[in-house]
Amino acid sequence: MKKFQLTLLVSGIIMTAVGIANGEASEILAKATVVCMECIGIG
Repeated sequence: MKKFQLTLLVSGIIMTAVGIANGEASEILAKATVVCMECIGIG
């Protein structure tokens, strides 16, 4: 069980790093901001 958990943790860290390297973080932040603004009625 420990090996499975470690594998999931490592793969999650790798996928997060690849997403950040590809510039996905800024894109997701922009989309989240739009959704938030729509939710509270500003956008």
